[in-house]
Amino acid sequence: MKKFLFGLFLGCLVAGPLAISWQASQAKAKPESQATDDSSFWDIFRKTFSRPEPDYKPSNSGKTTVAGVRGVDNEGKLSTREDWDAVSWMEQYKLDENNVKDFLQERGLGPFKGQGGGK
Repeated sequence: MKKFLFGLFLGCLVAGPLAISWQASQAKAKPESQATDDSSFWDIFRKTFSRPEPDYKPSNSGKTTVAGVRGVDNEGKLSTREDWDAVSWMEQYKLDENNVKDFLQERGLGPFKGQGGGK
């Protein structure tokens, strides 16, 4: 397997420059006024290492697939109403750290998981 990969590597090293030099000899057939040395090099490089543009055709199935995210479509925006009174009430609501700790401990949640309550 190593010999095969090494042979493939050597083949690429030899074939690459040969292909570029062949394309360069083909490009020299053009008049010099059309291309400079730099542009002819990049033209050859692009021709050697680029793929042709894909041929985009409309599908014949007549079906359209649409991807969306729940809550982010325009229809959802039209039908939802914001309850600003509830938002104001939530912004005014304050929690004491001891109340939160007691709540977690009573129900066996967070750092107290498996140690208690479970009402």
